[in-house]
Amino acid sequence: TEPLDNTFDWSQASAEFVPFRPSPENYQLPGNGPGWNVRSDYFTAAQSHGLLDSIFAKAGRGIDQVVCLWAHLPETDFLQNIEIIDSLAHQAAQRYPDVKFRYCTAIEAMQRWRKSQDAVAPQVAFHEEADGDQVGFTIATDEPIFQRTPFVAVKDIYERYFAVPCEAVGTNSWRTTASFPRSTLAKAGVALCDTMGNQTTRFINFLPEDIYVDNRDDGFAELGGNWTTSSSAAWGIDSRVATVAPHDSAAVKWSATLAQPGRYNLFVQVPPVQNSAANIAFTIRHQAQAIGTVRFSEPLPAGEWLYLRTVLLNVAGVLEIEMKAIGDAQSARTIAADVIKISALVRDRDLHATPNFVDLGPVSEEDTASFQIVITNRGVGELTLQGISSTQQTLLISTQFPVIISGMASHSFPIRFHSPALGLSLDTLLVASNDPIRPQLAIPVAAEVLPYFVIVDNEEVSQYHEAGDWRYSVAQAYGPTSRYAFLSQRPFAGARFTATVKKSGFYDVFEIVPTTVNASNHALYEIKAPNAPIDSVYLDQNQGSGDWILLGRYQLPAGAVIEVKVSDTGESTVGDVLRADAIKIALFQEITAVAESDAGEVPGDFQLLQNYPNPFNPATTIEYHLPRAAQVQLAIFDAMGKRVCNLVEAQQQPGRHRIAWDAHNEAGAPVASGVYFYRMRAGDFLDQKKMILLQ
Repeated sequence: TEPLDNTFDWSQASAEFVPFRPSPENYQLPGNGPGWNVRSDYFTAAQSHGLLDSIFAKAGRGIDQVVCLWAHLPETDFLQNIEIIDSLAHQAAQRYPDVKFRYCTAIEAMQRWRKSQDAVAPQVAFHEEADGDQVGFTIATDEPIFQRTPFVAVKDIYERYFAVPCEAVGTNSWRTTASFPRSTLAKAGVALCDTMGNQTTRFINFLPEDIYVDNRDDGFAELGGNWTTSSSAAWGIDSRVATVAPHDSAAVKWSATLAQPGRYNLFVQVPPVQNSAANIAFTIRHQAQAIGTVRFSEPLPAGEWLYLRTVLLNVAGVLEIEMKAIGDAQSARTIAADVIKISALVRDRDLHATPNFVDLGPVSEEDTASFQIVITNRGVGELTLQGISSTQQTLLISTQFPVIISGMASHSFPIRFHSPALGLSLDTLLVASNDPIRPQLAIPVAAEVLPYFVIVDNEEVSQYHEAGDWRYSVAQAYGPTSRYAFLSQRPFAGARFTATVKKSGFYDVFEIVPTTVNASNHALYEIKAPNAPIDSVYLDQNQGSGDWILLGRYQLPAGAVIEVKVSDTGESTVGDVLRADAIKIALFQEITAVAESDAGEVPGDFQLLQNYPNPFNPATTIEYHLPRAAQVQLAIFDAMGKRVCNLVEAQQQPGRHRIAWDAHNEAGAPVASGVYFYRMRAGDFLDQKKMILLQ
């Protein structure tokens, strides 16, 4: 009953640092299991509660212990904690001079505790076993091993890894139960250890290992130009950079000795640099003979393996890749040199997609979301795509197939998503090709379809406008960027978002800014629709930052242009900046009829009119008058006084308003026949009337 999935429970185990064989029924308790367990503690535990002093005291009473202390190497205080533990150990040793301690690896510690003299790893014979083109493996050792069977792994030319099961075929000998086509194999390996933990590994290389030559390796040489070291690196710890002046050049060379003939893919990788040079040529030579040149007219993309070409070498020997940038037509550009890769993992066709999972997030029920899938062929031959299909028919692909993608090339495919159903939408793109290993690739696509909403981001130039000095922020909450302006500019800074809504109804209006602690605590948000102020809200932009914050609920007719403006008021008492990122206008409740007074006539008084028709089935209309703008609540109640639904709860403009009720409650379920009341509150005005539903 060993623990799985990193769920460890040691509540029943001994608190002593004394190894024990675990019980097959309960790994926490001693038994007759084949392995060994021992208590371990995190570094910081050894620094408190006198733990080391307790360990030394027990050792002074004759209790030998294996003290396992651990931490993660990348932790910034890893070395500092080792020094602290070492100091505490030596302090304890002074208090217990008869106690000896030693720093060991885990294997050495257990061997010493078990008083074993066996430090010799097993002798292993690892061989391939061919059956036509299929290859399996045999393993034999000169002594029993700790594992039930050896661990065998295989890597193929597609850079996939497989754990290969084994079966016993004799004493200390095994055979793999699976085989592989020789033409696809790159490397195989076996690992095992004896009962004292001495480990042996063996490998069989079917193809040469990848070769990397870095700017710090002996195979790197600078041929021309003024090169200096840069801390920017795509590989290793640094790179070399040079500035290319007009009518000047800079060049470097990477060299490697290839022990075997064959096909090799050649790649280069460079770090990001400012003002990167263009017009770069790579000349490839084998045994001092030029075999090709690859030219790039644009700056090299940084941080990725850039394919140069595939070469077929009939003999072993020295391969050279020279990179040269010429300063003609470019002034003071920078070229960087870092690393090359020479790989024998050459395949004919190899299908890959980016991204391999698409999460569209919230999508409005009225909208179509667009995205792109990039299909890459990492093989050197032509890859034919027969088609891309959608399993749930929510994804629209307009590309005409078949599409042929050349070797080591990519093709981008536009995809559109639309679903009429609200809620979570899960679909799958199926990419069909003539890839010999993965002829069909599945790409999951997820979206949450929500009732109608509109989002305007700061990147939408036709719907976002600024006044004052605004700058890009390193933080964002929605979209790829956000903006900020320093407070107390003259005149005060402001930003304006505009959007058009398609439906009549009540809308919740939200704003969002990145998570922040240095923003205005008195930002003014003004809401206008259409072209007239309907509300203003002061917000502390730090409170709730990073989430959508509700500004208010407002009634808007279809086609209305709503404007949300955020401004510095000059009254902020904390913070340094005003922030802007995005607004969201989300439909709360659609209404089918909203009528204003003719010719802009405004009623003289608040009034709630009798519904019509009354009695009614299946719907009725309620009209009410507002002499001035007000926060309006109109609700339906049953005969027992229980609220059935809210028809209106929003700030509304002066005029005559009508709204239909379809005899459904807030959950969307139809209500029973009977007497109902509708109650209106607008400022100090309150009125209620009765209506009858007959079915």
